[in-house]
Amino acid sequence: MSDGPRPVLHARTSAFSYHCGACSRCCYGRRIQVNPYELARLSRGLGISTTEVISQFTVDGGTALAARADTACTFLGPNGCTVHADRPLACRLYPLGRIVQADGSETFVENEPDPQTKGLYGESGTVGSYIQSQSVAPYIAAADRYYTVLARLMTVGEARGPLSADNVGQGTATPGDPSAEIDAMEFIDADLAVQNDAAHGGPAVPSDADALIDRHLALIEGWAEELIRDR
Repeated sequence: MSDGPRPVLHARTSAFSYHCGACSRCCYGRRIQVNPYELARLSRGLGISTTEVISQFTVDGGTALAARADTACTFLGPNGCTVHADRPLACRLYPLGRIVQADGSETFVENEPDPQTKGLYGESGTVGSYIQSQSVAPYIAAADRYYTVLARLMTVGEARGPLSADNVGQGTATPGDPSAEIDAMEFIDADLAVQNDAAHGGPAVPSDADALIDRHLALIEGWAEELIRDR
């Protein structure tokens, strides 16, 4: 294994394979960012609301998973990931990272492995076949939809932008911005947003994660449309 950074993989057709050695070393020292879809999947798997997931297992206003004092992910147990079936996209893609450009094109980068990893790298498949084996399709689709609506919201505000990767979920929308009407937590917390909508006559909160996210995206896409019209 080379000492330098691993290469950029330019397409899903790039030669790549990886076999996890279940050493859990990738579960230490990493900041795992999460979006509303990932929070919804975790919440339904744990049997609690997205609001409770955010409160109990995340930091930075629900935008990243919490870590223990030893830098391990909050969901790491003695026998590995305790939420493996609903693990976030970053964990599913590992050891790859996905970078999306403004035009929607994507690039995959190999993360630098832990020196003592038991994972086995190779070229017997492709990036596309590897990520397909990790059931990433609904995660990528949701991430792209949230990115699209976030980008639209960011065009409405002043120079700082109404919502960004740094201030979504932290309640830091600038007073006077057109986005001031939007509770940033409702962008992150799907149950909160849909519950509030239901309290004002909207449909009941779905128990299924995908149905919840469809409702949540419909709400925030509607907010974006209203803000653009009123700009």
